Amino acid sequence: MAEIFKTLRLFISLAIPHIIKFIQRNKNIWVYGGRNGKFVDNTKYWFIWANENLPSIKHIWITNNQDTLNLLKYNNYKVFKPFSLQGMYFILRSKIFFYTHGASSIIRPIFLEGGIKFDFFHGIPMKTMRIEKTKKFNHVSGPNFKYSISKKLFNYYQKKYYDNDYLIIPSYIYADQFSSYSGKRIFEGYPRNIVFSWSQEKLLQLINFSVADVGFLASINSFSRRYIYMPTFREGAPDFIVDAFKNLEELNGIMVQQDAVFLLKLHPYTKTKVDFTNYSNIHVVDNEMDIYPFLPMMDCLITDYSSISMDFYFSDHVVIFYLFDLNEFIGTSRDIDFHPDELAKQSSALTWAEFINLIVNFDEVPTLKNQSGRGHFDSQIKPDLPKLAKLITDEIL
Repeated sequence: MAEIFKTLRLFISLAIPHIIKFIQRNKNIWVYGGRNGKFVDNTKYWFIWANENLPSIKHIWITNNQDTLNLLKYNNYKVFKPFSLQGMYFILRSKIFFYTHGASSIIRPIFLEGGIKFDFFHGIPMKTMRIEKTKKFNHVSGPNFKYSISKKLFNYYQKKYYDNDYLIIPSYIYADQFSSYSGKRIFEGYPRNIVFSWSQEKLLQLINFSVADVGFLASINSFSRRYIYMPTFREGAPDFIVDAFKNLEELNGIMVQQDAVFLLKLHPYTKTKVDFTNYSNIHVVDNEMDIYPFLPMMDCLITDYSSISMDFYFSDHVVIFYLFDLNEFIGTSRDIDFHPDELAKQSSALTWAEFINLIVNFDEVPTLKNQSGRGHFDSQIKPDLPKLAKLITDEIL
């Protein structure tokens, strides 16, 4: 009975696009959305740049997140809830929609009929992104229908309304990783990486958007050196932090000696019971905050199989790959398409002892530009937002 009800509701909802298609869409209205309603990632930086450089277009951020609503209203941006009167008006009139985590991060895609769905995506990680390659929690996309008519209807719904029209890929080398993602390929740089070309004044201007960001900057400004650890999520080991840090006293002591701070910013899906509160120079960063305005200020990124290493390459600072669970990660979480320990052998650590050695001898650790795998990192395209804007306005629209 539950499946029949779901199928009937799905069938009825398919009438909505046929009504919407009679509404004339306006190419001078652009709508944006972020992961979980947050003001983050590529759409954030595209939104900021477009507001400053394309004044003839109405730029609308859509979110149900109250913090985002307050933040953008305070900074005089146009922002609305999706099912508010104004929000729905702009959704139904907009010709193009920008997002990083699927069209549904704005609203149910049936309401986007007649518009162009533009996926900036959110990274090109070392690990495989193909869901069939995950070793655990491999899920079926959508309801697990048993009746063939339900399956056909749902598959039609997914293909017709959820698929992207365009997909940004910032490197030709990594194009194959997107084989299971829809949308015409556009090879352009990620907007979020414009922070690495911004002046200190421009970075501070963005940081001043948020009281929390201003406070975070004040908390790290007193240190001579800044490390930031940003590991990816483990499907097979959600709380891997307990295994990653073998001796926090030792790490904190080194930070004190170097007058450094060790920042820990976990993936939003990562939870840990490890207590860091008693360590003077180890600070946990809110995992929901946008770290990009602060990345140019970091002396060292510590990561593993995450796409963040590709972005941080633009900073020309040190990247350390801490791969303490390499074999376990491949065995219980995901395959790895590009092995960081092979691309950046001189700054990779497979054990705690190797990791500590790199930290102690930090001044001798080479940047990625001086290692054998430079070509993989150097392949990433730098963001050229004026070029992208011209492509969208002159060709796509």
